[in-house]
Amino acid sequence: MKSLRRLFGSSGPAVAWWAWEHRDEVLDWAGFGVRSTRKLLSGEGGDAATEARIRAALTTDSRTRRAPGLHVEVHDGVARLDGAVAEDVRDVVCNIAARTAGVRRVEDRLEVLGRRRRLAF
Repeated sequence: MKSLRRLFGSSGPAVAWWAWEHRDEVLDWAGFGVRSTRKLLSGEGGDAATEARIRAALTTDSRTRRAPGLHVEVHDGVARLDGAVAEDVRDVVCNIAARTAGVRRVEDRLEVLGRRRRLAF
């Protein structure tokens, strides 16, 4: 906890509040950390590095930084995009993933918010 205070320059309750407010992002990055560790230990560091590059690009772009429900995973050079996002955000996410070094193909499983699905009967 002391290192977190030094890093954030805040008290324990402030850090806890920040973590709660950003819990989805914290959990998503924690999951990425676990997956990356497994990949690195099994010798698949390329996918972990590619996923890190995509995540960094999405985090630095103001249009995609706070996209709720966006989930990214990379397996064998295939970037799989899941979640529900706005239509303009979907295009940006797909473009960022496609131009990231190490991505061979983008698997777009994103759902556009506000668009109703047709039900087949």
